[in-house]
Amino acid sequence: MPTCSHVGSGNGTLVYRILSAKLCVGIGLISYSAYLWHQPILAFAKMRGVVGEVSSFTSYILIVLTFVLAYFSWKFIEIPFRNKDKIGRRKIVTLMSIIGIAYIFIGLIGTRWNGLDFRYNDEQRYLMSFLNYPREEIYSEGMCFFVSKQGFKGFDQECFSQNEEVFLWGDSYAAALSYGLRKRFPDLTQLTSSGCLPLLEARISWNPLCESINDYVFEKVQKRKPSKILLHANWVRYDENIIIDHLSETLLRIRSVSPNSKIVVIGNVPRWKPSLPQILIRNIPQDETMAYLHNTELVNIMPMENKLMLISNKEEALFISPSNILCKDSKCLTAIFNNGLLVPTTWDDGHLTAEGSMQLAERLFE
Repeated sequence: MPTCSHVGSGNGTLVYRILSAKLCVGIGLISYSAYLWHQPILAFAKMRGVVGEVSSFTSYILIVLTFVLAYFSWKFIEIPFRNKDKIGRRKIVTLMSIIGIAYIFIGLIGTRWNGLDFRYNDEQRYLMSFLNYPREEIYSEGMCFFVSKQGFKGFDQECFSQNEEVFLWGDSYAAALSYGLRKRFPDLTQLTSSGCLPLLEARISWNPLCESINDYVFEKVQKRKPSKILLHANWVRYDENIIIDHLSETLLRIRSVSPNSKIVVIGNVPRWKPSLPQILIRNIPQDETMAYLHNTELVNIMPMENKLMLISNKEEALFISPSNILCKDSKCLTAIFNNGLLVPTTWDDGHLTAEGSMQLAERLFE
């Protein structure tokens, strides 16, 4: 675009007259300051919002504010700093050193006082503690949830049920759901691995072991022929083309080796930005009727949900959408009251807590 603007911008041309207009020149002068201002302004606006969303009207106000602040910083900071007669090199070095030391000091204070958590009350600190959620036991990490980047040798024998089996195959989101499913299906077999789609021959760039892990799972499906096979993942995290290319083929291959298995594709759980605990500390629900909050991420999830549903229906697999179960209109369940104690449904942007997992598992197969 800059090259196109330059071509034909000689004196007297329309492009020249537009670019030489006072408004365009003024925007050009303050553009760098505007660039520096816009990101922190938008970031703080999202942090102060109820669920991180910024309305269109608010966005317009923030754009105006960005240009106002950009003008003043250009006028009173950028111009003086460009004038060597007013501010010499020694003053600049001294000032930058003071600012640098101040940043280090602020960082040390934040580290010493746990990110200044004295800003929060006890209930807010309790919610923030979920960001360090102890998930290893809930996920069966190290046994039925594979996280290592080292060689894969198979899942622990404890992961396999001895009775009529329900297979759970997927990534860390499937591992998070396993806790609730195990309450619903005591005969659950959990075969989950970090960052791996439950799709055959799907190459995942950040985890080269996924193909061998999925081949292992498929061999177990072929051998054990479970009654139900549940495929679940954080689908929207992955390349859409990989899912479209491999989901149909995976369902067909499962059907060919285990024709009596009921195959269930479980879609996306609601996502929260930056995380659900961080959202809840700004809007703590007092009862279950207030536990539904507007979710801005649904619009990003639904296109993938529709594709998963179409492919599943085509291959005669059952598709269930957790987002449809946990959400009403554009509001989604954020918390569960367990013996009077508020528990978020997810501990980060989407991984279910134990309580969230049980809540979803109960409603998936009502």
